[in-house]
Amino acid sequence: MHQPPGPVERRITSPAVQDAGFRDRRARLADTRPSTVLYVAPVAVTIRIVHDVPVANDGDGSGLARLGSLARALELTRFDGCWVAEADAQFEGFNGMFGGWTAAIALAAISRDAEPGRGPAVLTVNFVAPIPVGTQLRIRTRRLGGGRSVSHWSADLCRLDHDDTLANATAVLTVRRPTDGHVTVTVPDVPGPDTIAVWHPPAAAGTLLDVRPIRGFPPFGSGDTNSLDWVREISGRSVDRVQLALLADVCAPRPYFWSDAPRPCASLAMTVYFHATDDELAAVGDDYVLNEVSGARGVASIADHTLRIWSRNGVLLASSTQLWSYR
Repeated sequence: MHQPPGPVERRITSPAVQDAGFRDRRARLADTRPSTVLYVAPVAVTIRIVHDVPVANDGDGSGLARLGSLARALELTRFDGCWVAEADAQFEGFNGMFGGWTAAIALAAISRDAEPGRGPAVLTVNFVAPIPVGTQLRIRTRRLGGGRSVSHWSADLCRLDHDDTLANATAVLTVRRPTDGHVTVTVPDVPGPDTIAVWHPPAAAGTLLDVRPIRGFPPFGSGDTNSLDWVREISGRSVDRVQLALLADVCAPRPYFWSDAPRPCASLAMTVYFHATDDELAAVGDDYVLNEVSGARGVASIADHTLRIWSRNGVLLASSTQLWSYR
């Protein structure tokens, strides 16, 4: 599949210019087409209509060029010594922006400022407050220290016209060198994604994610906090470490698994460890990856999960931990 171009750098003169651009983009998304998703509840069958799947025209007859383009949503603009990003409505979650997008845009900004030849080994994101859709974000990166092969970075995400932090990220970037190694875990034996019906998670961001549930769906009332899903971002953008950060957040909150219905949950922090080599990522292309998730414990309003991301060829690409608050 054709790979969209990467993020582009462009100059802006004021926040008003970006605000006008966002309003124009939302206007061009007005022509929408609903899609139907079958969601099976524990005791009943409910038909959920997912609206606002964009099929609008970009003005040149090409439509949106790439439905749900992650490349567009990750565009960064240099402005006043920082990066500026738009909280794209296509990646809206339940309460503000989808956390996977927040992690991805933070890592994209850090990667743009980091030394050449270094890639992320670990990323941690603290979700301080919801990021409203349409917000112009100022992302200020800072090199904390490091040496010849390792560097430590941070990124603060704020509104362009406010200093309150909405999210904070830290990352360690390294120069990857050939060494010996080991793997002590094995990829689960599961059917291929083409044999499983597609499901789109709720909220706007879910329409841009192709999920093929294998285990733990629907999650409610099972008491078993393990799940397996093939997942894919639909724009055709080849998987890289920024996209792995996004896909690491594609899973149901573990409190759902011991509850009879959805309940209020909020992600507090997520850490992603990047294992894959460049060649292993190149072999994935824009194919599905397998998310293997397990929750260890939930108590006193705090729950966790661990996640592994596997390629179709059985390569462990990344692993992740996440902490949730729930009521």
